[in-house]
Amino acid sequence: MPEKIGFDLTLISDLNKVSGEEIIALYLVKEICESELKNQFVFFSDKKVEKQLRRSYKNLRIVVTRKKGKKFYKNFLKKYTKKNPLKLMFYPHVSDKMTYHSTFLSVAVLHGLNGKDVKRKQMRKITKFLKECHGVIAVSDFVKQEFLKKAKKYNSEHVYVIENPLSDIRAGVEIVYKKKFILCVSNDYKNKNLLNVVKAYNEIAGIIEHDLVIVGDIDEKGKTSKYINKYGLSHKVIVTGHVERDTLFGYYKGADLFVNASIYEGFGLTPLEAMAMGTKVVTTITPSIASLKTLECDGYIMNPKNYKDIGETILLAVNTPKNEEQLKNKAQAVRELFDPKSVFDKYIALLKKI
Repeated sequence: MPEKIGFDLTLISDLNKVSGEEIIALYLVKEICESELKNQFVFFSDKKVEKQLRRSYKNLRIVVTRKKGKKFYKNFLKKYTKKNPLKLMFYPHVSDKMTYHSTFLSVAVLHGLNGKDVKRKQMRKITKFLKECHGVIAVSDFVKQEFLKKAKKYNSEHVYVIENPLSDIRAGVEIVYKKKFILCVSNDYKNKNLLNVVKAYNEIAGIIEHDLVIVGDIDEKGKTSKYINKYGLSHKVIVTGHVERDTLFGYYKGADLFVNASIYEGFGLTPLEAMAMGTKVVTTITPSIASLKTLECDGYIMNPKNYKDIGETILLAVNTPKNEEQLKNKAQAVRELFDPKSVFDKYIALLKKI
């Protein structure tokens, strides 16, 4: 393994508000700090997050930067590595602000190219950076194929598939909610398709006893908020905003049904998290769900652009009695299938190889 490996943590702005790729990155940090490899890593962090990191992880060698985005990737890294050479730089995410440096090897994790309303210009910059990397880790075979379609000349042998682990499953706090509820963990990004979930709920709200709880930040002036207000749904559609992980898992545990209607996901962690908590799940067939093979969800949304299809799928799942033993067995199987320790071992083996 290279003598010194840089680990980019500048994607994290607050340890109390992490999700998706940030959760995976922090799991890798935790495992590295508890292993014999800790002295081989240097972690680059924003000044605001440094204290949080030091409180949460022991033996962490942190290089603090006040530079963000392009200034960090182009200027700070170049200046730092002139005095402190790195053999390899590990990026647990990708950004259109990243700059390739020929003085060290680069490995980046790609969670998908089309999420978070990525514009064409941004996508071109991201793809250009990835083409220059010595290794690209795709979180699903779907993402691998997506990248290779954009980078046709890139050596496919240097694209490695390592699926995301269930690395932060928690017991969850007790959520006191007087009514039964359907849970959706989402936001306003187009790929999340949240508006159609709300429309679907509106179609069936009169014939079910459930509220719809949306965990995540949505724009008060956005289409979803306007729809909720227009149809007087604010007493039945509850938007919590961002919540801490312990609270999120409380909602997973308390929900009668979890719904994911995403049009695009590079992987799709939330349906797995809900399933791992023993909750019924209705979802589109994300790469994570496709990899379950023999494990079945409680409903599949085949046409997420049609809110009536979403509503019918939700209604069928809600009206199907729970099989507690089956849900418990499924939760255990999902946790074993996406075991975090085996994923960490794959990452380390790959870094050694490169």
